[in-house]
Amino acid sequence: MMCVGELATAVQYGADVTVIVFNDGALSLIDLKQQQRGMKTAGVRWPSSDFAAVARGFGAAAWRVGDARGLRGRPPLPPAPRRGRALIDVVVDPSGYAAQLKASRG
Repeated sequence: MMCVGELATAVQYGADVTVIVFNDGALSLIDLKQQQRGMKTAGVRWPSSDFAAVARGFGAAAWRVGDARGLRGRPPLPPAPRRGRALIDVVVDPSGYAAQLKASRG
């Protein structure tokens, strides 16, 4: 969400880049810090955003991917272009972040 301007710039200038967004619907590290400090969650969560649609709106190739269970038995995703701008929007569940942060930072 904070870097969508960079995606627009990449498309505008024809950069060969593939972006992978781990889409959890929040600025999760900031959200966790607010919670750890006993603060009210503010300005860090939003309704589910479709970053693939945003990327296509800028003119990039884009795909949206759900969880692994949803991918089983489906045909593979279309191949990403060899050259050009592409984005893969991977929807993830942020519920394990607090435990990961505690394990890595103590």
